[in-house]
Parts: sequence; C-alpha cells; structure tokens
Amino acid sequence: MSKKKIAIFCGGRGSQYITREALRRSDIDLTLLVNAYDDGLSTGMLRALVPGMLGPSDFRKNLSYLLRLYSPMQLSLQKLIEYRFPLNFGVAGFEAIRGYVAGDDAAMPESWRKIHSETGRDKQADIRAYVATFCTYLQKKGMEFDFSDCSFGNILFAGIYLSCGENFNTASGLLSALVDADGHLVNVSKGEDRTLTAIKADGQILSRESEVVGKQSKERIVEIFFTEHPVTRETAAQLQSYTLEDKIAWFNQHSLTCEISDECRAAILEADAIIYGPGTQHSSLLPSYMIAGETIRQSKAIKIFVANLHYDHDIYGLSVNDLVERALHYLGDADNSGKSIDYVLANKPYEIREDSVLLLPVDDVRPSELFGARVLYEQFCSPADPNIHSGFAVVSCCKN
Repeated sequence: MSKKKIAIFCGGRGSQYITREALRRSDIDLTLLVNAYDDGLSTGMLRALVPGMLGPSDFRKNLSYLLRLYSPMQLSLQKLIEYRFPLNFGVAGFEAIRGYVAGDDAAMPESWRKIHSETGRDKQADIRAYVATFCTYLQKKGMEFDFSDCSFGNILFAGIYLSCGENFNTASGLLSALVDADGHLVNVSKGEDRTLTAIKADGQILSRESEVVGKQSKERIVEIFFTEHPVTRETAAQLQSYTLEDKIAWFNQHSLTCEISDECRAAILEADAIIYGPGTQHSSLLPSYMIAGETIRQSKAIKIFVANLHYDHDIYGLSVNDLVERALHYLGDADNSGKSIDYVLANKPYEIREDSVLLLPVDDVRPSELFGARVLYEQFCSPADPNIHSGFAVVSCCKN
C-alpha cells in the first residue's frame, strides 16, 4: 500500500501534536516545512556569532517531534538535543565544553552527562566531533559565548553547519540523519541570510523576528518583509516622520526575496495533502507562505488551513476569518482563485475565553465557506487539554 504524502508548514511548537499523530500512522509519509528566520535569545546570539547561519531553534524543536519516544535511544537523543544548559553555565561553561570534546565529561552538568551516556558510542563520537568544530571556531574568532540557558541542540547544529561548508540545509539533513529521524525536515528557503521585519497599523516598526513574536501593542501587524539587516536606530529615526503608507513603500523598496529550496518545492508538488499548521503566524508561518506561495498554487494537493486556538502576541484580536485572509495575502492568492486553501479547520471551543481565536459569523450564521474554502467547524482542540490541538482530529480530517 502506498503511503499518503503529507507536508505540514510548521513553526516551533504549534504543530507538535499534529506531527506526532501523523508520525504514529504507518500509512503517512510526513514532511515538515519550516523557515529558519528566528533570531531570539541564544539563537540570535548564534546567528550573530556565525555570520550567514540561520536560526536552528525551530528545526531542533521539530526534529525532536520526529523521534520515536518509545525507543530508549531515540528518547535519549530527543532529551539531548532539547537539553538546556543551566543559567550559571555562562561564558565559563566553554572550558567545560572544551574538556568534553577532549574526552573528559566530568566538568559538564551531571544531568547532561546522564543523558549523553545513554545515546550510544557511535552517536557520542559524532556529537563530540561536531561540538569540537564549534569550539575550534570560537577559539579562532577569539569570541566568547554565553551558554546560559542555551540548548545543546543549537550548539550541535552550529557545529554541523561549520563542518559541512556552512550550508544550512545540508546541516539540517545531517542532524536528521544523526538522530535517525522519522519523516523529513525541510527548510522552506535556500538558506539566504535575512532578517524578518514587520510594520504595525500605528506605524511602529518591529525590526527583527524576536520583536515580531514578543510582547507588543495590540495594534495589528499590517505587513512583514525580509531585510538584509535589522532596522538600525538611525533608519528608524529617519522613518519616524513617514506615514504608514510611506513606510510600507520604503520597506517594499528595500526588502529582499528568498528562493524556495529544491527540497521544499519537491515536497509540495509531490504531496497529497498540505497542512498550514497553527503557530506564530507572522514569524513562523506567513514568511514561509511568502517564499512557497507560487509553488503551492501549482500543487494538486488538498490544502488545509488549521486555525490557531488562542492568541499569540502577533495576532491579538484577529479572528479565524482574519487569519485566513492573512494567509491568502502572503500566499499571493488574495481571493483564493488559485485554490491555495481548500479547507479551513476552525475550532468549536468547549468554552469561549477572552483569548480564543473564533470563527466570526456572517449574518448571525457560522459561514460554511471563507474565500471559497470549505469551513469545518468542529472541536479540533484536545479533550484532555483545550489549549492544544487534537492531532487525531486534525490528521483524520486530512486523511479523509
């Protein structure tokens, strides 16, 4: 029996239960499509430390969802790549890591040593070699890095990136192979070094991805762009007197494009079903649609939009209707004439809360269609936890 090919556009955590459910089913061939333009916390520090490298955090998170947690080896690898160094590890932690790559694990945190010891000798040797590459890079650059609360998986990814000719997509494939991941993890872009920038309705500029996902005013984000660098203070001061329309025009003039990767194009064109997963829309998902929209319109797959259950900082006050409109805008198919979305999965909440993302009625009736896409208005949240999606409910819809 041939497997059904499903491709899911993902952020960091929003689609994890959908991913795990799809992975559980032996008749599904799963591909996760992720962009790498996050730049917050240790990810941002790594991108600054290694010019040209994109953010590994969302790849690390999604990779951990592609591991078989009932396998002791896979469970250990999942724990290792998700391990975060203690807050007091700091810059001094570099000496402990140097000792580790030299074969002495004693200086590393005890909790880390236990997990590492369970990963198997072959894996340990490869992991040690990649981390050694990262340490060598730090020493040659004469730079310090604060390891406090940094994910070990991010350091491992950086070492792989530096070992394979500084090719992000190759590094992602090598890390997937290292941990024997089920499914496929694919970067949406070819790996161009870009900064995600946004403008809000009141003219405020969010100069980087960490600001797009962070706490912000309740004004809507009206547009996102890829830029070469974060907006400087000088540029922000220059733009302060501009109208909103003039700011948008300025960014359109100075924005850059990203090309879809060959792997992403193949996954989309070969898919039987494409899922636009839930997550942080303006950082994790909409930028991916900007890159892949043209290819998506060429795909004959069934295309399913899964609406968020609750607000994130970037979509405060938006409805399911608004989210679909935003997705179509960035897919380059504003009226959905290109059939970029066939179905919308809108959650019928057990209890409507202030932060629930709702399907708005039209003439006091829940719409059966949005922009020509059929709306399925059911309980897509988990019965055990209404804050997360039911992977079973979503994947069952996609298969049917």
